[in-house]
Amino acid sequence: MESTDNPIKELITERINNLLGEENEDLKYGDLFFPKLNTLIGTEGCLKIYEGENPIKVFETIGLSKEDYESITSIIKQGKNISLMDDSQETLSEIDKRSDALMRGYIDKIRNFKIKNSSLEEINKFDDDVKNFFGNNPVIFTPCAEYENSLENKNNVK
Repeated sequence: MESTDNPIKELITERINNLLGEENEDLKYGDLFFPKLNTLIGTEGCLKIYEGENPIKVFETIGLSKEDYESITSIIKQGKNISLMDDSQETLSEIDKRSDALMRGYIDKIRNFKIKNSSLEEINKFDDDVKNFFGNNPVIFTPCAEYENSLENKNNVK
């Protein structure tokens, strides 16, 4: 993928390309972080950034600042760099835990903004997305073959 020097746009572009048929062989950093980003800025925000709208403006529409944008961009850059050096499932799990901790303040800030500016339905959807995409179940970091073997062994035990 060509570098846009904008890790947020790169992550969104990677996900859209995956939806268009370019799949990863295994769990990658983008697979973990994109749902978090989509939870924060919404599908509409992701599409606006993908189409070239100024990301800072998109972040401002959800109650975040330019500094918040820069901080989240830095989190993504660091996560991508670490996963490029070591893309093991253990490393991805650790990156995921750390990014969840770093993102907690932004989740609260967006939720407070939504409370002031959105419907109860939108707030509930946001809360559900946060519950689903932050604090991932450790099973997702288990390689597929290992997980399938564990299921077979579990089913064969008498």
